[in-house]
Amino acid sequence: MVSLANHPLDDSTNLLLIEDEWNEANRKKDASWFERNFTDDFTFVNNQTGALLTKNDWVSAVKNNKADLEVVESTEMKTRVSNDLGVVTGVVHVKGKDAQAQPLNYSLRFTATFVKRDGRWLVSAAHATRVQ
Repeated sequence: MVSLANHPLDDSTNLLLIEDEWNEANRKKDASWFERNFTDDFTFVNNQTGALLTKNDWVSAVKNNKADLEVVESTEMKTRVSNDLGVVTGVVHVKGKDAQAQPLNYSLRFTATFVKRDGRWLVSAAHATRVQ
């Protein structure tokens, strides 16, 4: 990825930009973003049930999502990068209406693990826990 000034962005900045894209893809229900940016062996620990979800589970959930999300926004983000491994932690705030048009308004503290493959950062694993 290259900045507007035509200088390469550092890995930490790239990871933060990917997190922003992830939020926007969730808000827009853009399943193709997850197909392109998750590793084939991606796993997510479901914040409600503790179940382990795969890339296919996540993509299917996005495609079938009936919620209308107005806000999907991350704060408190911190990055750590070591060679081809990156970790981002933060809090994502979600606001909108669920499938039954009932209000949604919650925050999740998350950890996302990235791997660099062929010069490109991909999401490999994630976990989220609801916070007050």
